[in-house]
Amino acid sequence: MKDKQKDLFKSRIERLKKENMELKGKLDSRKKESADIMKSLTRCEALLNSIPAGLILIQDGKVLRLNNTVMEYLGYKPEDIMGIHFPDLIHADERDHITKIHKLWESGRMSPDQYVARLVTASGMSVFYEIRCRRIRFQNRTAFLLIATGIKERLEQEKEKTQREKTDALLTMAAGVKDKLGPFNDIILEAIRECKTFNQSGNKRIEGIFKRLEDALKKALNVNEELEIIAGAGKDRQAQIIFSLNEAVKVAVQSADRTCREWAESRGIKIALKSYLRSSSLIEGDLKDITDAISHIIANAIEATPDGGEIYVTTEDNNGDAHIYIQDNGAGIPDRFKDRIFDPFFTSKKGAMGLGLSMSFSIVKRHGGDIDFTSRDGEGAIFHIRFPVAGQKTALKPKDRRKKITDSKILIIQENDVAREVLSHPLKIKGCRITKAVNAAEGLVKLKTRAFHMLIADEAALDMNMGIFINKARKTIPGLSIAIIIEAATGDPHHSSHKADLIIKKPVDVSSAVKQISAVLLERK
Repeated sequence: MKDKQKDLFKSRIERLKKENMELKGKLDSRKKESADIMKSLTRCEALLNSIPAGLILIQDGKVLRLNNTVMEYLGYKPEDIMGIHFPDLIHADERDHITKIHKLWESGRMSPDQYVARLVTASGMSVFYEIRCRRIRFQNRTAFLLIATGIKERLEQEKEKTQREKTDALLTMAAGVKDKLGPFNDIILEAIRECKTFNQSGNKRIEGIFKRLEDALKKALNVNEELEIIAGAGKDRQAQIIFSLNEAVKVAVQSADRTCREWAESRGIKIALKSYLRSSSLIEGDLKDITDAISHIIANAIEATPDGGEIYVTTEDNNGDAHIYIQDNGAGIPDRFKDRIFDPFFTSKKGAMGLGLSMSFSIVKRHGGDIDFTSRDGEGAIFHIRFPVAGQKTALKPKDRRKKITDSKILIIQENDVAREVLSHPLKIKGCRITKAVNAAEGLVKLKTRAFHMLIADEAALDMNMGIFINKARKTIPGLSIAIIIEAATGDPHHSSHKADLIIKKPVDVSSAVKQISAVLLERK
């Protein structure tokens, strides 16, 4: 009996060993299959991340997965973006419209399978993307795969092409107008001169008619000349010389000051035109043309303040270029006009020709510079002109410093969008990632949700005691660098209860402020 039991146990043991060997073989096979699957998944993920278009998987409106391409374009990290509602990535002006499209997708009703929208980057900037959608199944549920393709370059190319076509058409029109009307202008001018010789009686009424005809003729000739300047075909331009940027700005401001006083007196309002000339740069070009370009923008700022206000003209050096900022606190530029303000003959002002800003744009571009603006309807505008410095050499130090503070995360708290943009623009050029808030409460919320290296707060935007605010900010992010912007007349708040790392006084010298901010960031790093 015992022998039978032993044989039975041996048989079972042998069978179990055999089964164990088979299981080990299957386990080894599964491990190999698993390793192969992991390798395949890794290759697939690498392939997805190498696709030049961004891929975003959303379900129930939330972002579940996305490839590295879209994260690199927008500047987010996975933890910043996973799980958020996709419409939160859309620019506020387009969010409601895009949300409606996504709701149509989810309902299964007919809707566009692609659209163009601005996605908001981690630094707060907006970038145009073409979004195409594919309905798929993910984990047995309906989901949507979005294919996001950056179209900034395409839009810029189309814009440049459109601008070139406008310029070509304008040049053709200017030449045609001049050729066709030139002889008539000459005939009219000669007729006026002859009629004057016959007007021996000194009839003032006739002299008045001659004067109006001469003025009208001069205006017609001036329009032709302005069209030629816009089209880059102006004749008899002055020779290229090297001169101080401040020299051109000073002349433009002096000329505009007279216009400003006349404009204000005729309307019974007060306009203060102030200049802060902090640039020491020399630029090369046509002094008269550049002075005219600046004058036209200042004139535009004067006309944009029908109820009175202040206009600031500032020059400074930054990143190896010479910069001009022309700021007003007037009516601002409505969104519907922003893409057209540099177009010839476009104007929202009754009786105006609409050539001033077009001439400024053409002159600045012809001198190798750039011109752009920031504005919100009802909050004024800031025009920013950049010129290359004469004989500019490669500057190593600014590049080195820019690399060192690249990817520094900065939160700026200011009520006024335009003022906020003036400070954030040069920091973005240096590679900083900017987030914006309008008051202390919003700023503290953003400090809790993201990591920042520095906080820049305008005292006027803080709706709580400054010391309490700084303590709360430092409690949220220990070691946070803090800069406070204060009125020049305000006492220095740099005492024990505040402990700000940097005090910036108004009016803000942007170049100096950026250098000080960079120094604080570098010291922390």
